[in-house]
Amino acid sequence: MKTIIKTTSRHPAASINWLVKYAAAYVYRVAQQEQWSDRLDRYPVRITVANTRHAYCGRYFGLRRYNGDQRARGDKLAELQRCFLVRVGPASKYPCDSTYNRYKDMPEGRLESWQEAIVGVTAHELAHTRYNYDIGNRKDAEIMCEYIEQDCVNEFRKHGAAKHDAFVSAQQQRTDDRLARQAAKRAPEALLATAITKAESAVARWSRKAKLAATKLKFYERTLKRLQAKAQKINTSTGD
Repeated sequence: MKTIIKTTSRHPAASINWLVKYAAAYVYRVAQQEQWSDRLDRYPVRITVANTRHAYCGRYFGLRRYNGDQRARGDKLAELQRCFLVRVGPASKYPCDSTYNRYKDMPEGRLESWQEAIVGVTAHELAHTRYNYDIGNRKDAEIMCEYIEQDCVNEFRKHGAAKHDAFVSAQQQRTDDRLARQAAKRAPEALLATAITKAESAVARWSRKAKLAATKLKFYERTLKRLQAKAQKINTSTGD
């Protein structure tokens, strides 16, 4: 399954990419078990993550045409992609219930964080690739997607959350190391040491050039004397 992830979310892009890929991998495993993974393989899957003032919401748009990253309306030669929208609110909206409110007797769930929301909503919307409204019963489609969402979130809690936290910590450590290196380079001692090194390099370089220039000067001084002596002999012979 080829996955294209785009984000305009308030949440860190690196975390969003990790969480979306986690949910997509889970749904793909389910699709393989239920023998509908060919639907996810048939077209690239585009998942856009954006903000919402609510806790979360999502939507499956079906197939749309894209030319690169641009929507290509009416361009029959542009690439067809299966498009999904995942919208997640700020951290202050969590925890919250995640029961589908449109129908009664829906599976009851709960999302403890915006990370779980991204995982859950992504899994729910991707499940609509199989359980869409074409099956003839919209409520049944939503129930199946809710079950996949909750199973994905439960697996994330058991196995994925710690891996995500480790990933975030590693990302933060790399950022801290980079900032520390940048700060060290800007320290007065480091700037002075860099200036001294540059000056030493310049002295060595120009010393080599000065030595070469001195050698060349001596060579051309001897050449000039020889030529002048030769010219004097010629002039003397002509005067006689």
